[in-house]
Amino acid sequence: MPSDLLGTLYKAMTGLNAFTRGLDNLSNNVANLNTTGYKANDVFYRELEGNQQFGATGDDGSPIANGQGVAVGGTTVRFVDGELAVTGKDTDMAISGNGFFIVRDGDREFYTRAGQFEIDKDGYLSDPGTGYRVAKIDASGNLSDINLRDRLVSAAVASTEVILRGTLNASAVAGTVYPPQDATATEKVEIKAFDANGRANTFFASFTKQVTGEWKVDFKDASGNLVAGGITLEFGPNGAPIAQDLSQSISLNFFDLVDVDTVKDRFSGVPKVSIADTPGELDKLGEITVTLKEGDLISKAASAGSSVTFLGNSTFTVDSNGFLIDKATQKKLAARDPSKPETLIDASITLQNPAQATTALRLSGVLDAAAPVGDLYPPYTADATGNQVQQNPITVQLYDAAGNTHDVTVTFVRVVSDTNRVEYDVVFNRGQAGEFKADKKLVYIRDSVSGSTGGAGTPGVPGFGNVIGGNLPGTLPDALQWRLESPDISATYTTTDAAGATVTIAFDLDVSGKDGAEALLLKAGSANAVTGSQLSGRAVGKVSGLEIDASGKLIVSYSNGQSAEGPTLAVVDRRIEDLKVNFAAVNSAQFVTSGIQVEDVDGRATGQLTSFAFNEDGTLVLKYSNEDEVKDGRVALALFNNTSALQRAGDALFTLDDTNERVIGSGTDGAFGKVVHKSIERSNVELSREFAEIIIVQRGFQAASQVLNATNELIQELYSSTRGGR
Repeated sequence: MPSDLLGTLYKAMTGLNAFTRGLDNLSNNVANLNTTGYKANDVFYRELEGNQQFGATGDDGSPIANGQGVAVGGTTVRFVDGELAVTGKDTDMAISGNGFFIVRDGDREFYTRAGQFEIDKDGYLSDPGTGYRVAKIDASGNLSDINLRDRLVSAAVASTEVILRGTLNASAVAGTVYPPQDATATEKVEIKAFDANGRANTFFASFTKQVTGEWKVDFKDASGNLVAGGITLEFGPNGAPIAQDLSQSISLNFFDLVDVDTVKDRFSGVPKVSIADTPGELDKLGEITVTLKEGDLISKAASAGSSVTFLGNSTFTVDSNGFLIDKATQKKLAARDPSKPETLIDASITLQNPAQATTALRLSGVLDAAAPVGDLYPPYTADATGNQVQQNPITVQLYDAAGNTHDVTVTFVRVVSDTNRVEYDVVFNRGQAGEFKADKKLVYIRDSVSGSTGGAGTPGVPGFGNVIGGNLPGTLPDALQWRLESPDISATYTTTDAAGATVTIAFDLDVSGKDGAEALLLKAGSANAVTGSQLSGRAVGKVSGLEIDASGKLIVSYSNGQSAEGPTLAVVDRRIEDLKVNFAAVNSAQFVTSGIQVEDVDGRATGQLTSFAFNEDGTLVLKYSNEDEVKDGRVALALFNNTSALQRAGDALFTLDDTNERVIGSGTDGAFGKVVHKSIERSNVELSREFAEIIIVQRGFQAASQVLNATNELIQELYSSTRGGR
């Protein structure tokens, strides 16, 4: 019947569809041949339910049980191990066994056999495709992410014990020193211990035989400076140290200066303390407190064989010699030598800023161009007694080299008053016993101007380019027609001080208005108006203020307006305290050659992470440059009783709806398997198997196609015969 032919056609179509999907699965397997940790899929088919449910029967009435074709029933993951391949990469891992790595995205868990991991920008060991972080498990069974950034440094550990071994010659005479002064490097008892910051400190043990028979033990640095001492080693009749001498404690008083750049991170400094109203009275500075965030200040500069005191902070005063005196110890605070920062000096400030003699005065303003010869400015008038007194004198203060002040007056005497030339004598202290003049006259030249215009160098305007205030457009004003012939004028003041010594002050006069200042001009129709000011010179300055900046440098202010930088306070990091020296293995014997060696010193420097590895049980082992080795948990593995419950999540990852169906452990625990470091698990796709399946699918597809073609021809023949019968 045609309906049976159409059913046959449909069944052939289901075959083609099923085989196409099977081929698609095989294609995906082959495509992931080189995907790390990939698990192949297997397709399974199911028969579509038969048509006996519709009551179909054959010609003889018996039921027909033909099926309705085929469908893809689903896929299963082929959870067999792939081949392990060595990569040599520290972050790669594989599992030889049934476990799965656990990677996490927040609280979500994923499971994978692909152990090709990377360290991300935040230091986490993670899956490079998704960024999910690899989990580790602690002793309590808790999961956490593996992070190496927090483990890059192995903290320093201060040394706590030195163990010495050897023999001292009991027959040595008093005063014998071991090792001798000329000992070679190999003969010296060299000890290298670590402070809390991980810095190695090298020092040497020296044994000196005492008159009473015991040995005095000193510890010195490479320069021979005493860094610890005071230990006495006494031996009993059996040659072993007496009980109280078996283990003795020392504190090493040597140190390193902290780099100035580092000090800025720990030095709080002090606000400026001012005694501006009472300069020089150091007791009014009061007590100044300086605090460090870390490290120590030092009181008393260190010298060979001397001791120092370490100060977490200091309240200090300044004594009459300028030294900073720590209140608690009454010792001088230490500072760095500016030319040799690793050397300590006493911290002090300079109590006086030196005086400076006056080298220049400035005269500015206006002189009247129309004044007659003999005119004096400032003018003189007779007082009630008939004496000539200068009105409103121009008084300028001079400083000599000792900082003493000398007041002088300035008088301008008109000596030439021609049409085109004016000259003045500049007289100081006119009419007094100490009168003196400038070495040159003050000379102004009048340039001839006839309504000319333009700028400097204009033809017909001689000297216009030198006219003060030139370069003005239009007719040149009368006030600018006078120019200074030469600005080079100086004077010398000579007097005697209270002790009768000669005091000489040589100074220049600035009348041309240097550096943009007002010049001394000659103008027609303008009244005289001149002022004088000091350009240089100062008195001796006394301390008026003190502060310490963020780098520990002292800044001193003085009453003469100057300031100066003092030394930088020395900031050090403490070295080793309470270091036990174990003499239990040291003995004394008659007529032997002394020989002491260092058997062991604990402690270590700060270490940098040099490598890491994963043991078979998944333990993360971190190794550092200081030979420290840290075990930081185990790589977490998951095990499933029913792997069919796992669902693909892409990127060779699987998820699980119910986490109760998984067990968490680590390598070498039961069936989890062991972790293989620096290796990966390849895809478990086998080409020979996939090719065989491809051939089978191809044959099935071809057969279904033939059925389809044959059925189609039958139907076509049926249709053709039907049309022919009409």
